[in-house]
Amino acid sequence: MGILKRFKDIMASNVNAVIHRDEKNPEKAIEKYLAQLNSDLGQVKAESAALQAEYNRAERAYFDNQSEAEKMKRYISKSQENGDMSSARIYENKLAGIEAEGQRLNENYIRAKQDMENLKAMHEKLSQDASTLEGKLSEIKSKLSAAEAINTMNKIASKSGASDSDEMFNRMNEKADYMMDRANAMAELDGAQQKRDLSDLEELESKYNNDGPIDLF
Repeated sequence: MGILKRFKDIMASNVNAVIHRDEKNPEKAIEKYLAQLNSDLGQVKAESAALQAEYNRAERAYFDNQSEAEKMKRYISKSQENGDMSSARIYENKLAGIEAEGQRLNENYIRAKQDMENLKAMHEKLSQDASTLEGKLSEIKSKLSAAEAINTMNKIASKSGASDSDEMFNRMNEKADYMMDRANAMAELDGAQQKRDLSDLEELESKYNNDGPIDLF
């Protein structure tokens, strides 16, 4: 399995070293390493099915061998009980071959099991590292976006004659306060005018009511 050859290197890798590898452009460094991590993860997943099948074959072959060895042992014991030493020797020879094969199958089984454990460990390490780098990348992009927004506001402030964005916002705030105060003042004047108009009307009605009807002839 190709990816398993890089087991030690992958398990020894340190994502924190990658984050600080390129202080001038950490975003690009992280994106490049993250692409490699995702590629390795894809390779791990691609090889998992084949390795699982190999492990299953190795396990089945080993335990089938052990079952066959136990059967030969029973045959030997039964032959010896019956005094059939000739058959017993035949079964003993077969058992010797089965046990020799069993050692080889056991080694294959142990190796396949270790490969499965290593592949699982690699998957967990790569997934954790990828998650860490994605979080760092998101943090860096947020800071870059915020810095770009500040730069944009400072450029606008410079064009408006303000020294920085804070001054520009203060000016805007002062203008808004002025417009609000002016609107409130106009509303008060309109209210006062309406009160005066109503007062004049009431005074006129009172005059006519007190003077009585007007004689037109």
